[in-house]
Amino acid sequence: MRSNATTLRWFLPVLFLITWVFALEAGPKSQDSKSPQIYQIYPSTKKITIKTKPGYGYRHVEGDLPDWRLGKLKEIRRSAPVVTGNGAAQVFQAVSQASYHLVEESLIVGKAIFQLQGGISTGYHYFIRQGDTLITEGEVKDRDVNSPDPISLSPGQYTFQAVALGSGTPRPISFTVGEKSRAVKVAFELTPNRVMLFVNTKPSGIAKGKTANLRRIDPIKQTDLWNQKIEVDSDPIALQEGHYVLEYPKVQGYASQGDQGVSTRFELTSYDHSKTVTGDYLKMQGQLLVGYQCDMAVTEH
Repeated sequence: MRSNATTLRWFLPVLFLITWVFALEAGPKSQDSKSPQIYQIYPSTKKITIKTKPGYGYRHVEGDLPDWRLGKLKEIRRSAPVVTGNGAAQVFQAVSQASYHLVEESLIVGKAIFQLQGGISTGYHYFIRQGDTLITEGEVKDRDVNSPDPISLSPGQYTFQAVALGSGTPRPISFTVGEKSRAVKVAFELTPNRVMLFVNTKPSGIAKGKTANLRRIDPIKQTDLWNQKIEVDSDPIALQEGHYVLEYPKVQGYASQGDQGVSTRFELTSYDHSKTVTGDYLKMQGQLLVGYQCDMAVTEH
């Protein structure tokens, strides 16, 4: 009896310690199977990277007082619009003063079908936003223009914008996805752009076959409206009036290399017929000098 009592006194503390350690390890990762909040709670100092899935929405939530067992935050400080999954990785970063954040995943029931009409029929890139937040983007190939796949979206109000080489939607198109599962149809047209942009290099042709990154920006909010890859030292492209940023590619063998981030900002106006942007890879050491010419006026950056 004394031996059994001694064994029991030794065993119970060890059992308690093992149970406590396992509870600590499992606590933050344990989730309610019925809850859409399937991801772990993270401290706000750590980014969350998730491989999204088409047909699902992802909401970034920031707050305090974490419930580790259910994977919830009891005190919500910020709940961002739902981002639509497209199969790509999405990075979520805390922007409020909250101590923790997580991402909720939910099945999307709403759908939108975008029908291209008018005289221009070509493949295009599309951008769907909710306010200033980019919800999803993608590409419709030439072969799919007449029968594009529906896009899954959570109920709410959105804007749609399409961009193609030489054409685009003149302004964002507003539409609403309802609570019902029936898809909303959005008709749009691509209109020809008016200003021709020439993207050249000095020496001429050294970046031929390479691509630069062209971004159209909102000059007030300093946010991207859209972006696309364009060829350097190639045929001109037609653009709409607006503010743009052009990022030149790297060219090996030159001291003044371009990079995605070595860029120039310029504006196309209703008075412009064409504009030439030239990246001078020989002009400066360690920095790409970019000049543009329009109506005989030359400016360097």
